[in-house]
Amino acid sequence: MTLSNLIRRHSAPRLGMISGVFCFALLIFISGCKEQTPSSSTANKEKSQGTAGNSSASSQGDHECENYIDNAMSMLEPERLEISSFVGRAVGLLNQWASQCGNLNADASSLTDSQKPFFKKYLGEAQLAKMDLTRFTESDAKFIRDSQLFNGMINAAIEGKSNDVERVTAAFYYCMSNIALNTNQQNVLPLTPYEICILGAGSAEQRAWIYIDMLRQLRLDAVLLKPAKEAPYKLLVGVLLNEDIYLFDPVLGLPIPAKDQPVDAVLIPNPATLAEVLKSPAILKDFYGEEAANRFSTEELKAPQVLITGRSCEWSTRMRHLEDSLSRKQTFVLYRNLEEFKGDPGFISHLQTIGKGILKDAEIKVSEYPDKEIDASEAVTGDLKKRITSLKS
Repeated sequence: MTLSNLIRRHSAPRLGMISGVFCFALLIFISGCKEQTPSSSTANKEKSQGTAGNSSASSQGDHECENYIDNAMSMLEPERLEISSFVGRAVGLLNQWASQCGNLNADASSLTDSQKPFFKKYLGEAQLAKMDLTRFTESDAKFIRDSQLFNGMINAAIEGKSNDVERVTAAFYYCMSNIALNTNQQNVLPLTPYEICILGAGSAEQRAWIYIDMLRQLRLDAVLLKPAKEAPYKLLVGVLLNEDIYLFDPVLGLPIPAKDQPVDAVLIPNPATLAEVLKSPAILKDFYGEEAANRFSTEELKAPQVLITGRSCEWSTRMRHLEDSLSRKQTFVLYRNLEEFKGDPGFISHLQTIGKGILKDAEIKVSEYPDKEIDASEAVTGDLKKRITSLKS
């Protein structure tokens, strides 16, 4: 699997595969002149020009801040993912921006004391530590690169679709068709999202992870649903639209079908909602047939585990500041607020209130799975590393 298989050129031309030598614009650092004592003959002139000079300096500073971001984003385009030197250089630029432009204090926590109790309810200590960083890391850089990739993928997947239900369904089929199910758990490797996409295969949870990340580029919330007592193949993705939660099965690669479907449909175009399934248990029984005993039951869906799936940096202040500073041409999404922020109730409140509290009995938490998978992938050595490298080549 290559990036060109995942993203059609006309849907996202800046993400197309590029061969040959890459030419990069270098940052131009403008040295300030040493301050000099004005002579008596020029003092009044300099005073009258003070306001204009300050405006010019501000404009110059804004331009340098934009350059930090634009150059870093260019280095983090998906087709350059395997060029490791770009990652370090991009991180350096991002941290220059953070210290000089992003109002991020390197010596202070990004979380206030009043915020911490809320986050401790849903995230583990390791997740909180990564979320609370005020400087960018190589892992952050790879997340930014993945976000650009997912933005291109989702644009390709939803082309021509007219409403959100059509879009999320098309995106699901797109994701499932590009990432085959690895049915043997012993063969499942610890992989980054990029590696999953390039290899074109993954576990059901890895497929769900990619799908959820794709939807985040549309600013749509989606979660992983598991029974309170976890079991193989009992896994669904719930996509939050308006007051409904639409259900998709990443094991079968199919939406849970609503009762009403077009007679001539080849695929399932109308996904069922959680409310419909809870009201009509036969939906799941009829869909799974003889395998129903090994799949999610309606009873289990009454009080499931609801897992917010994403890397810890996705909820961080540094990513919020960075996304706010992207140019108009940089349309990818880097941040989702878990808590209330500027009138947006936040992801967790969205889950707690959707469908008149349909998830009120669910256990909601932020999954550690993405961070652990990435840490495990980056830690592989020896034969396992050779195996992953050979699969990617």
